Amino acid sequence: MDGPKELGGLAAVRGRVYAFLSSVYLNIPGLDLVENIRHETFMSFLSGISCDTGLSEQMRVGLDEVQRFAGAVREQPPEAVWQQLAVDRTRLFRGIKPGYSPPAPYESSYRGQEQTVMGEWAVSVLREYARAGVFLPDDRREPPDHIGVELDFMRFLAQREAESWQTGARHEAVGCLEMEQSFLDQHIVPWVPVFCHNVIDMAGLDFYRGVARITTSFVVDDLERVQEILHLLLEGNRNGTGA
Repeated sequence: MDGPKELGGLAAVRGRVYAFLSSVYLNIPGLDLVENIRHETFMSFLSGISCDTGLSEQMRVGLDEVQRFAGAVREQPPEAVWQQLAVDRTRLFRGIKPGYSPPAPYESSYRGQEQTVMGEWAVSVLREYARAGVFLPDDRREPPDHIGVELDFMRFLAQREAESWQTGARHEAVGCLEMEQSFLDQHIVPWVPVFCHNVIDMAGLDFYRGVARITTSFVVDDLERVQEILHLLLEGNRNGTGA
């Protein structure tokens, strides 16, 4: 199997993907996002995701949708593009009303019986964050089980894993992988694809529709990827050939 250098490189790429996705869900779009979308390096980054992590059909369609949006707005005034993004984001991510917006992108909205902010799943993810040494600021805008916060936690774990592989701290790297697998399995994969399916159905812009496809494809595939790496590491330990 791949050695520490390759595993560290893969973890770093995964961390960058999680950073991009979390920023889309957490940050109100501004003119900087418009400029990034219209710049060639943006699509190069997205295309690089498929090269480094594998390209599923869902991922390919999502990339095509984002690229189609980028091409369509390249000659439009930046302020007009920003307004389109802001309006669609508000409708998709704020849970305004049934039939007009998906339920708000909180795990508690999709899994909690009462579907309230700071429900049981929000408390559960806070425990997971604390276990990893992550404590959210008191002035945060979003609840701890917001999709962007959960994806940013995965960014943190993947980046810490990458650093551990690079410094030869194999035990710490494996510990990060185990936390990644658990968090994906117990928190992200059970609800994020459902939310993304709603966004795909209700999005007015190809940008958010494509990002939702990329998100659901990436998190589902990433769970399988992390599980496979852990399995191979375990087999390597048994055979004396571990990374």
